[in-house]
Amino acid sequence: MSESSTHAVLVAHLHQWALSRRECDPGLRIYVDSPELGNPIRPPLVDGYLPDLYCESDGGFNPIIGEAKTARDLETRHSASQITAYLLELREHANSTLIIAVPWHAVPTSKAIVRSLKKRVDGEHVSTIFLERLPG
Repeated sequence: MSESSTHAVLVAHLHQWALSRRECDPGLRIYVDSPELGNPIRPPLVDGYLPDLYCESDGGFNPIIGEAKTARDLETRHSASQITAYLLELREHANSTLIIAVPWHAVPTSKAIVRSLKKRVDGEHVSTIFLERLPG
């Protein structure tokens, strides 16, 4: 699978995760940066970065930002800056969530990176979900 097709699959998994959340919160609005999914509304920019997934709700559900990273892209300076921006945004909300979708073999690395970034920005209260067992 090519780098871009792997990323598209990971974004689709983020989207599926968000759709499953609608069972708990029917008012959940889901924005996905994926032409393949036919979603006409892209997520809002967060400090100049475009997340792969952004969810919000009128029902008191706090924001969710989702990011898909291939193993190759995970350890770049750009990815660290991007995830830092998302953590800075999410730390302003009491019950916000960061969702990370990476190939199965990159999960330990992604957990270490996010843990380090959360400490750096005092965002340790931001809930983090890692989608596991994904292809790539």
